[in-house]
Amino acid sequence: MPKGWKIGLTVLMGLLVYAAFSDKGQAKETPQEPKQAATATTPAADQAPMTVDTTAAAPATAALFSSPESFKTIFNKYASTHDLDDLQIDDIEIKDGEVQNTFQYMFTENLGVIGTVNKSDGSVKEITLIGTGDGTIKSGSNIILGIIAVIATVDPSLTPDGRMSILKKLKIMGDDDADISNLSTKTSRNGIKYFVSSSKAMGLWFGASRE
Repeated sequence: MPKGWKIGLTVLMGLLVYAAFSDKGQAKETPQEPKQAATATTPAADQAPMTVDTTAAAPATAALFSSPESFKTIFNKYASTHDLDDLQIDDIEIKDGEVQNTFQYMFTENLGVIGTVNKSDGSVKEITLIGTGDGTIKSGSNIILGIIAVIATVDPSLTPDGRMSILKKLKIMGDDDADISNLSTKTSRNGIKYFVSSSKAMGLWFGASRE
């Protein structure tokens, strides 16, 4: 991996301010996971299969989204409203696994997102963003902007200040002594767990799942 993947936090500050604090008047129109009419006595427990166009409410189990398509829709809506053209997801392909299914989408050769999918109901259990960078400022900034986009997608109720608070607790921002190329941090907010793990060999891994 190129040694230059690590981007200085000072250089990224302006980009973070743009992504985290410039909501362009969308605060009241934050995309939510689409829902359909309840068909069971406990609506929150219902989940629409991945093959169904309309998705159900979030399940009672530990899932972030009712389907990969639901994640894609909400993520793309955030990226679109914030002019993040490099962070648009096209088609999602589900890969079968022995225990859980997965999907992976690569934005670039150095930045991608992985989803863990429950085999039982097709809901998305965890989202992980992986970035190594290529030594350019744009590559490094896309990693940070991608993290912000994932946070906004998994918890649309968060304000820009709330998203920035998570970045600070994970030591991605606000800690001059932290080395972004060597992190192992985690935090929780509104029932969602966030973690960051990074190294010069593996790049930066950021993940979110329900507690």
